[in-house]
Amino acid sequence: MREAPVASKEDRLEMVELAISELPHEISEHIRVSDIEIARTGPTYAIDTVLDLQADLDAKWTMIVGSDVLSSLPKWRSFDELARLVDFLVVKRPGSTIEEIPEVRATTIDIDALDISATELRQAIADGADVDEFISPLVVGYIEEKGLYARA
Repeated sequence: MREAPVASKEDRLEMVELAISELPHEISEHIRVSDIEIARTGPTYAIDTVLDLQADLDAKWTMIVGSDVLSSLPKWRSFDELARLVDFLVVKRPGSTIEEIPEVRATTIDIDALDISATELRQAIADGADVDEFISPLVVGYIEEKGLYARA
């Protein structure tokens, strides 16, 4: 069985920063990238991240999730506590349905999300497919430079 293509946590953080740097300033100026999850040793869970962020900055927090993930939320570690601490912004993903979860304060938006998952993108890169229409030019360049997700 072939191993799933991977990138280090440091590479993933760098790709996020590169992607945000390509956004218009009026959007990027409101985004703060945190290394809180990659600085943590061992497994990291959404509840740990939210608790750490709340300790660092007293604010109202909204977690953005795809509609394809929504139904699995109740299985997440400490879901009841997480649902009390954050609101959810659910991005409608092509081909998925939106299931209401009573414990979740959620707003749904439809932004014409791409009909491809991160897993499918990583596999497409590993297969040598052209992914330029899905990933920002700086991130594509970084992936190529580092040889990320390449076939073994």
